[in-house]
Order: sequence, then structure tokens, then C-alpha cells
Amino acid sequence: GLEDYFNGGWYYRAVFQNPLYGLTLKRPFRTVQYRFHLPDVVTFEKELNMGFERGPGNTSRAAYDTTVYYYLEQPSEAFGDQPRQAWLNPPPDEFEARSLMTRLWDYEKSDDFSNAEKLTQHAVMYWKYPADIKAILSQRVQAYQAQRSGVASEEAMTIFVYSNKKSAVYLDGKLVLATSDPTRSRVAAVDVPAGEHVLSVETEAGAWPDWVQAGLKKGVWIMGIDSSWKCAVNPVGKWRDSSYDDSGWNQPFGTCKGPPEQEAVPFVYPDPYVGLQSKLDGVRARELPPGVGAKVVYRKVFEVD
Repeated sequence: GLEDYFNGGWYYRAVFQNPLYGLTLKRPFRTVQYRFHLPDVVTFEKELNMGFERGPGNTSRAAYDTTVYYYLEQPSEAFGDQPRQAWLNPPPDEFEARSLMTRLWDYEKSDDFSNAEKLTQHAVMYWKYPADIKAILSQRVQAYQAQRSGVASEEAMTIFVYSNKKSAVYLDGKLVLATSDPTRSRVAAVDVPAGEHVLSVETEAGAWPDWVQAGLKKGVWIMGIDSSWKCAVNPVGKWRDSSYDDSGWNQPFGTCKGPPEQEAVPFVYPDPYVGLQSKLDGVRARELPPGVGAKVVYRKVFEVD
């Protein structure tokens, strides 16, 4: 596949930048990536022909823009006048406005809040969003400005969940949020006093591309599902309670290439919360037992000072 050439086999999980290869943009049906052949030079005597497959049998509709740098033994004029030909202009991007949030998350992953702010302002001014979405994006512009100026972000503890399967989040045994909508995250402010607490996330098990993303955030502190969490399939007992013994939970799980995991989710409803989806990973359980109707639970006991 195209991504294998850029060292992103099995498709990219998120944007990344390395000295010799990287992915600077990833949104539905569009990517920007680079690779420099310094340690792995491609040698040729006279000419080089290189091609990429556009899906199985070149059946996918696609448009490519490429830039190649190379050294000559002596100065030479550029070949032809191809850059001025009309067919080299990129086609209209029907997913531009619908993929705003995934683009903003990419900027946030690189702490590029300046370009995130500029893109959000552009969307408010020029894209045909309804008034309620533009109001949310205006809040996001203010959040980016506060981030860049070093002003402390929201004081309240924020809890959120984002999933394409039926999922629920419990804090200290109480249901806080539930969702099954891959087009938007669910967010709520919660009161978490000092002491020990337990955060539990219950989600439906399913075949790829199931995923869930959940966590807590206050200011710059953020806690999402990671390897320190416990995981079990169809657990029994009062697992929502902080006193529950989860030492026997050993269900394997791992991170996702998103979320949203699937390119068939071309629109995510905007929210004003900076640093939620962009700073945490989505996860899914692995090596699930056969059958249907399984529930996967992720659980974390944590302390608040």
C-alpha cells in the first residue's frame, strides 16, 4: 500500500514527524506525507519509473501531488512545462468542511495551536456551517488563543467519551455519560473531590473497527485509557466500586488508528474542548472470545490530591 512506502504500514494511527519520513496531515480521504532517501538511496543509471497503486487493481478514484528532489552532475533546465498544465490542479475537496475536527486534532497532536486557530477562524468565516456550529467554533478559537497565551484552561474536571459502539462511563459507581455515536463526543463537568476514585468504561465488543476513547481532564492534566488500566470481558461482581479487586483482569487491548478509526466517518460534530480527542488514544480489546454480546470493561483506580 501507499502508506508502506512512507513507513506507515497497516495505515497511520496519527500524524507524526521524523527527520526522514512523516505524515503531516491525515483526514478522511486525504493525506500529506514525505520520505527522504538519504540512508537508503535508490540508484539508477539512466532513468527511474516509480508508481503507486490506487487501491486493488488501481480501481480507487484518486489524485496525487508529488515533489521529488534529486542531484544532477551539472546544472540543467527543468524538463517541460508540466506544472502549468490545468490537469495538475487538485480536484475540489468535498470533505474539506466535514473533516474539520480531524484536521484540528492533527494540529493539536503537534501542539500547533496557531494553525489550529487559523483553520478554525477560516471555517467560521467561509464555510457554510449552521449558526450553532459556528458558535461552538468561536468558543474553540478563544480556547486556542488562551492556550497560546498561557492562560489556564477550564477549572472544572471534565469527563468525556467518544465511541462507535454502545459505551458508558461510570465515576465512583455512578453513570456519568453514555454514547454510541461516532460523529460526536460526549462531555460533562464533574465534581471529583480529593481522595481515591474509580473510573470505569463499559463498551460493546465487536469486530473491527470498534473503538472507545474516554478520560478525565482538568487544565493541562489529562488521564485516558492506557496500559495502566485493567481490562476484562463480561466481568462479574461490583466492578464499578473502588473497593473491587481487579487484580485478575488480564484481557489484552491496544490502541487504534484514530479515532475516528474508520474513514467512513467523514464528519465529527465540533465541540469547544481543546486537547481531548487529540491527546488521548482510542482503544479496543484484542483476542476476544467467540460469540456475540460480550461487554468489555476498562477500569482505573486513581487519586486526586
